[in-house]
Amino acid sequence: MGVNPLAKFKLGASWVHSITVFCGFALFYAIVFFPAIGGDRMLAFDDGILYFLPAYNAPPTLWTDLVFGGYPVAADPQNMTWYPVAALLRWIPGSWNGFFGLGYVLAACFAYCYAYTLTRSRLASVVAGLVYSLTGSLMSHMSVMGMIHAAAWIPLLICALERLCQPPQRRWIAIGLIATVCCVLGGHPQVSAYGLGLGLFYALWRGGDAAIGRWAYYRTAAGILAIGLGICAIQLIPAIELSQLSVRAALTAAEFFTGSLPRWQLLQYIFPYLFGSDSALVPYRLPYWGQDANIVDIATYVGVLPLLLAAIGQVAARRGQRRSIGRFWLTIAIVSFILTMGRYAALAQLIYHVPIYKAFRIPARYSLVLGLAVSVLASYGVAAIQQRRVATRVLRRTIGASCGIMLGAIAVLAWKTPEFQSRARAAGIPDLTFWPWENAAVAVPLISFMVGLVAIVAWYRWPRSPRTIVGLLAVLTFDLGSFSFWFYDLAAISPRSAQLDPHPIAQKYQPILAQTQQRLIVERGIFAATRRLAPGTTPAGPFPNLTRLWQLPVINGYSPLILARLSQLIGLTYAGEFPAATIADDNRGLDLMAVRHLWGQPNGLLPTRTEGLNWAAADLPIVLGTGVTPSVELELPRTEPPTTAIALVTTLGNAVTLPDNTAVLEIQAIDQDGTIETHPLYTGRDTAEQAYDCPDIRPQMQHRRAPVFKTTPIARPGVGLCPLHQYQTIVELDRPRHLRQLRLQWRTPLAGSITVPQISLWDSQSQTALPITQIAASRKWHSVESFADGILYENHQALPRTWLVPQIRPLPPDAILKTIQTSRLPNGDVFQPEKLALVETVDRDNPLWAAPTASWTGAAQVMTSTETQVEIETTTATPAFLVLSDVNYPGWQATIDGQMTPIVPTNYVQRGVPVPAGKHIIRFVFQPFSLRLGSGITILSLLAATHWLCRRPPRPRTQSPTLKLKVESRSL
Repeated sequence: MGVNPLAKFKLGASWVHSITVFCGFALFYAIVFFPAIGGDRMLAFDDGILYFLPAYNAPPTLWTDLVFGGYPVAADPQNMTWYPVAALLRWIPGSWNGFFGLGYVLAACFAYCYAYTLTRSRLASVVAGLVYSLTGSLMSHMSVMGMIHAAAWIPLLICALERLCQPPQRRWIAIGLIATVCCVLGGHPQVSAYGLGLGLFYALWRGGDAAIGRWAYYRTAAGILAIGLGICAIQLIPAIELSQLSVRAALTAAEFFTGSLPRWQLLQYIFPYLFGSDSALVPYRLPYWGQDANIVDIATYVGVLPLLLAAIGQVAARRGQRRSIGRFWLTIAIVSFILTMGRYAALAQLIYHVPIYKAFRIPARYSLVLGLAVSVLASYGVAAIQQRRVATRVLRRTIGASCGIMLGAIAVLAWKTPEFQSRARAAGIPDLTFWPWENAAVAVPLISFMVGLVAIVAWYRWPRSPRTIVGLLAVLTFDLGSFSFWFYDLAAISPRSAQLDPHPIAQKYQPILAQTQQRLIVERGIFAATRRLAPGTTPAGPFPNLTRLWQLPVINGYSPLILARLSQLIGLTYAGEFPAATIADDNRGLDLMAVRHLWGQPNGLLPTRTEGLNWAAADLPIVLGTGVTPSVELELPRTEPPTTAIALVTTLGNAVTLPDNTAVLEIQAIDQDGTIETHPLYTGRDTAEQAYDCPDIRPQMQHRRAPVFKTTPIARPGVGLCPLHQYQTIVELDRPRHLRQLRLQWRTPLAGSITVPQISLWDSQSQTALPITQIAASRKWHSVESFADGILYENHQALPRTWLVPQIRPLPPDAILKTIQTSRLPNGDVFQPEKLALVETVDRDNPLWAAPTASWTGAAQVMTSTETQVEIETTTATPAFLVLSDVNYPGWQATIDGQMTPIVPTNYVQRGVPVPAGKHIIRFVFQPFSLRLGSGITILSLLAATHWLCRRPPRPRTQSPTLKLKVESRSL
């Protein structure tokens, strides 16, 4: 028989239909994001530029030593190393904007595909695509590309599972596998888990009605999910290994429930910006004052008009398959709604005990699943009206019920207004009102609701009129866009590509650090980018992870899966921040990690603000006086605007006998041109004894009490409660100065000391203050170069990338960590990492346990270094121990002159190898077993998928003539 021409025509029409849908949604999102595309701008906001853009543009690799002192980037799912879409597009120069928009286009297209499978209505499918891709959870996470791309494939997986209810088709098995693989590799494990869990429940629900039979359908669905996960093993197994070693190995209940939507905030389902926003742009001007830190994580808006259409669709789906699927999505919507409340709902609290799901925080992200459910039910509503399956009375009752719900929401808002106003005042928002003509967060949803009712009624009356159809889609877009795109000033928040050019620090010091094989640390981590990326501002220094593109090695970075040991050693958070204790003189953590330079921000380490002045979060370690250090010099960044006054917080100790108006401290302010201006600090006027008001001290005081900055009560034996004071004073300069140095000198020979925990440079004209941080008073950190946006310091105690020591000592991990951070061994001796390595394994036969000889000498030099291999040459007259300052991680293997040798965990996070006497070549190679295992499973799964798709489908079994006769006789 010849090929049916009609079949070819249908196949061609199907492809034309698909291409038309893709082009339509691509055009729509090109219009939505157009303001940010022109003018050499990039669609990269917050995490987009701080994490996903560097990961997308950096060359794919298994390991990088450019962040965290070494990090398995391919094991981190959010780097999207194995995501097919990213793997293809990243080879196209300047393709970031296309990759950004493609996530939303795919989400809309695949939601369209599923809705069209159910309704066979193009209009209903367009509505489903718009609702899902514009849902608040997706649009609020524009900065998290992994979340968008992982979510995009969920409706395609559901569509494949639906199509497979009919006799199996290879095409839909292949599509189901592709959807599963891309959902998992898309770059967001939490969304992937939600998507695969949803697919599992959908398959269990639909199996009972499958035309191919329940168990045949279950086998097919299970095969898709199992083989799809097997194909992803190349990502999953290394990611599991990394997660077990990271700070996310286990979430506490408090961390898990971060981002829960409280019951009193449920009104944001109707009024999405009722509790403020993160934007100061029109029409929403109030800052966010809700329960959690920001609205991005708890954005739950799915639109007012989609909810109305979903209600119509649920009422209309009364029989057959529509009823079953409608009930499923209604159940999913209700359960997702409850789960978004997290700690505030008993059902959601059970999720904390469910394997896999308990590893993810921010329960409000279940609103993504809710958005998909609403989009499906809304498409049912549109199809029902379009096919005349909705009676007029049903429409009237549904509209009446929706009006009642809206009036109820308004009544609750009126009832809760005093409570809301009290919460807003506590967040610094006085005089909050909810009148629609004064608050756009109330007015816009009301307008969307009323216009939506008119659009539905008009379309119901004239369902085939192009005007009413266009009006319905326009109102739907307005409704959903009222939360997302149309109030964003994308052109203002999108950085230009020129802003990503290497900072002068990177241009100048990258060659230096490449030569010395050492590293840099950025004082505020990724938050160093805040001023750099703001429109119209100057760069604020190099910041991780963008330094990967500049080949600038930094010790901090940005990753939710930062290794736990490195985080503990130098106090790193997942955002790359670190406490002031990390740069203390006695803390050898950064020294061991070969951190030679520190980029200091002008505003210091997380400044605090009191009485109009900025103060550093950590106190300065400055104590001057008789019998202690007599003076200290502080290197300052160039101040802009110039300094007009110096604010100090001080306190005296053992100074009870100092007379009033005694000059105890001399301040020398040194200008950029070397001019010195001197000012003394006096007892009584500027500072005083810290125990001034203690009952046993007050009668002996010989000077007045200065203006108090802060009081800390303590209990003293035999005395009772004793208030200890710190005092604040402001020293006015003769004229505005660009200071480069401060010298503090103890003046009086009498007994006593002065502590100076805080210093801030004040400009009276601009009313701004620059706090001086701990690093300025450090003995080992010295300023090298000042820039307009910060200052570069050099660490004079930084060790090289690799070195030899003559002795090792075994200690428990906790003791090793404490020793490094205090520079004191458990026996009280000074820890010198240049001469001693701390290890966790015990080998008493190793000669290095013995004390080294006085004549010991040795040298180590890095010969070659790539991302996955380091080659070192050592020369030593006696056995020694090689320390490599890179992070120790499973998968690194070492050889000495080609012979395998074990790697010894050293100095809590580093790699160590015993080296025999003589000249040798030590080579470290990254060959993780987890990757090999995952690759093997992936290959086997691909072979299984190929066999499954290529095998001939079994032929239907035919009945024998005898059996057929028996069946016919029974029927007669």
